[in-house]
Amino acid sequence: MATCLQTIDVSEGGSGGPLGAPERPELGGRAVDESNVNSGLLRCPRCFSRLVSKCGELVSRQGADALLSVPRKPTADTDAPADASADAPAAEEVWEWTDSPYEWWWMVGSMDDVDNLGLSKLVRSPQGELKLAICVECNYGPVGYQRDGESRLWLSCDLLHQQAASLADDAADFAAPAGIDMNMLQSMIASGMAIVRYHVTFDAQRLGMCLADAADGQGVEVVAFTEADGVPGAAELSGEVAVGDKIARVNGRSASGLDYAAVLDMVIEAPRPVTIHFERRGAKKEDGAAAERIAHTEWQGAAPPAAGAASTEAEQQ
Repeated sequence: MATCLQTIDVSEGGSGGPLGAPERPELGGRAVDESNVNSGLLRCPRCFSRLVSKCGELVSRQGADALLSVPRKPTADTDAPADASADAPAAEEVWEWTDSPYEWWWMVGSMDDVDNLGLSKLVRSPQGELKLAICVECNYGPVGYQRDGESRLWLSCDLLHQQAASLADDAADFAAPAGIDMNMLQSMIASGMAIVRYHVTFDAQRLGMCLADAADGQGVEVVAFTEADGVPGAAELSGEVAVGDKIARVNGRSASGLDYAAVLDMVIEAPRPVTIHFERRGAKKEDGAAAERIAHTEWQGAAPPAAGAASTEAEQQ
């Protein structure tokens, strides 16, 4: 059995927020699944907007790695934190900084893995050049940072609410902005201007999809479906996955920066049920043509394929 949820993002960080927030859990929740990945929803401490959903590995950090640098307005008569939004200080400006230590952090693979989280301009802090992580809805922050030249983000557990995933309200959290032209949005999706992100939860061991490094050099994509004794796999049977879709996360663990072999290993080794997050540019093609299907072969590990050969499929014994 496979279940699917789909959302549409037309800008980095997403949009929308809860219309009415339930009672808030304490700050600093650190609930994880068997893979040490955040098992809940990380929310803004000010507006309770959903920042990250079931993503981010829990890491204990010490020394300089445990410090969060917070900019403050360079005036003698206030100690208020500086606005960490897009209007935050440029790298060449001088600001006053306070370093606060936090032991527990969520390591998120990239901005592709967040919901309503944004980044400031590049700033020069005591910890080096970085971008500050803020809530897109209310500009609260920083709650973490991204170092210059790195894709991963570090978010302080102590600065975020962690809500149980069972309390998720996608309709409220990801409501379309007021006044949006839905016909225009649908046209954007159809034309490929928007990226559609969705996830599917699989119970089956054999998923029946062949993966390879993406043709555009960005990520890992589905290049074909597979069959065993004439029977298609769970990915094709779900009716959601399409050839050309890219894998973004596996059970909350980011696939950013990984090649197809590493992603295959993640899929195979993940306990079932496994939730895989996909993304595609534009709408799924519904032309009635049968998807390409090849014979199932078992994945034998991360040995590199022969030159010009297609990758082996993501299968479980």
